[in-house]
Amino acid sequence: MPRIEIESTQIKERSGRSERTGREYNIREQQALLFKAGSRYPDKIKITLDEDARPYPVGVYELDDESFYPSRFGSLEVRPVLVPVAPAVKVAS
Repeated sequence: MPRIEIESTQIKERSGRSERTGREYNIREQQALLFKAGSRYPDKIKITLDEDARPYPVGVYELDDESFYPSRFGSLEVRPVLVPVAPAVKVAS
């Protein structure tokens, strides 16, 4: 499973009016790094946040099963929902 790392809680917002529908929109995004198995370097990605959602805290995450769902036409859609990776437990020696 891919690993996602959040390095900052900073959010970038974009807003405007849709030319097609005329509706107002507000997009809130948080930068992240996507680590894929077999890749030497991570890819920069953006995680879209809901209007009232707080930014993800700095840390390492995996995709929750709720990230994947069928579209209205039956194809696979992905909207990332992150769950923290449990930190490694240090064993006393």
